[in-house]
Amino acid sequence: MAKYSTEESEKKRKEIFDKLNELENAYRSETKGKVEKPLQLERLTYERPSDDELYEKAKASIEKKYGTARKNATDTAEKKKLSLSETIAELEKQRKKDNAAIDAGYASAAEKVSADAVKRGIQRSSIATNRIAELEKEKLADKSIIDQNSKSKADDIRKQIEELTAQLEETLKASQDEEAAARETEFERLKKESDDKADAVKKYNNSLEEKEVKYNSSAAKAPTDEELAKIKKSYDIKKVGAVIDYYMSFDDKAEAMRDFLSDPAFEDYLGDYYNYVFTVLKNRAD
Repeated sequence: MAKYSTEESEKKRKEIFDKLNELENAYRSETKGKVEKPLQLERLTYERPSDDELYEKAKASIEKKYGTARKNATDTAEKKKLSLSETIAELEKQRKKDNAAIDAGYASAAEKVSADAVKRGIQRSSIATNRIAELEKEKLADKSIIDQNSKSKADDIRKQIEELTAQLEETLKASQDEEAAARETEFERLKKESDDKADAVKKYNNSLEEKEVKYNSSAAKAPTDEELAKIKKSYDIKKVGAVIDYYMSFDDKAEAMRDFLSDPAFEDYLGDYYNYVFTVLKNRAD
């Protein structure tokens, strides 16, 4: 068989290299091994808070909301009560002012009565005395009306203050009751959220463990050096046999030798056995 002389020779040459590549791939596949170290996947970590911690968290979040609402309600009520108290103070101030005006008015009237009585020379008479007494009664009556009106208005305002106080107490109590219920609801929500997260992390980590067990149980240990040497030798012998068989098919032994030497790829495929094949073909050609 001449080198590349016919389509058949080229086909057979391709076949030998296909065979060598096949043996090389088979060797790599058998010796690549699996894993020398077991598969270890990174776990998720989650430490579930204690119920006491979750309760305090729920309490803090709810307390802030309702505490602010109660403060606003208290501030609003106290502002209204302060305004009403200031109105009472203004009423008292006005009452005193009105009484002072009445005192001044009746004092002036009494002086006129006395002065007129002096002019008429009846200052010691019952007429003058009775008139001054009447003026005093009228003054007291007018002041009483002013006092009663002022007191009535002040009492109405004090009643409003009492109503505001009662309403505020009801509002605060209702808010505290709502806060207690909301706190329990939030506490239960946080517990469920924490439990769900803990379960999800556990489930995920368990899935990783299953993957590790499955992978590591199916993974072969890496071959030892001794095993690798035996496997390599068996494939080298197969490659040597394939090359020798190929060149034994050459009718021209010298041509077979020349063909072998012409392609350096055989050195890569045969490695340490290249010289052995060379010797076999040379002895055949001589």
